[in-house]
Amino acid sequence: MLLAVASHAGRAAEVWSPNPLVSVFEGPDYSGSGDPECVLRIVGTRNGAFSGQVVVFSKEPVKGRKAGVSDLRLKGGDGVIPVSAVRVSYALPTGWEKTAGKRFPGIRNLKRFDALWPEPRGEGRTHPVWVTVSVPKDAKPGTYEGNLSVAGREVPVRLTVCGWALPEPGEFVTHVGMIQSPEAGV
Repeated sequence: MLLAVASHAGRAAEVWSPNPLVSVFEGPDYSGSGDPECVLRIVGTRNGAFSGQVVVFSKEPVKGRKAGVSDLRLKGGDGVIPVSAVRVSYALPTGWEKTAGKRFPGIRNLKRFDALWPEPRGEGRTHPVWVTVSVPKDAKPGTYEGNLSVAGREVPVRLTVCGWALPEPGEFVTHVGMIQSPEAGV
């Protein structure tokens, strides 16, 4: 497997884009996870905020560095989601997971990256970077493209905007169906 190696504070680092629903931990050796064609893919709809992540891993601890992002431009069209609608956050290892050893044999009590912060973390080997796009209500549907500059590398960002819009938060509705237990005798 070809590794995506970039310079990160003078040392070799790998960059990849894992599924944002999968936990990333401080401790395991993620070498070999690099992706030479790393693309940050985000799917969302108008009037909502949607996220994706890339992870920078270095065999030796390095200090986290700021990432930058560009405007997102509609492929084959004239739509633009400005950089002001894109937020870059950095995950911090604040939670513990005792069962992570099932996925990483021999390692116990791993710190899980489960908090977002506006600044990069201090020194560490694993640096998750989150990109959150607030899609304007009037954005045209389609694929928007831009770049995330991280660890000396330009990672393509591809945002797919669906053709419908979320309601305003004040218009959200929740329906709950509850049935009282007939055995409760109340």
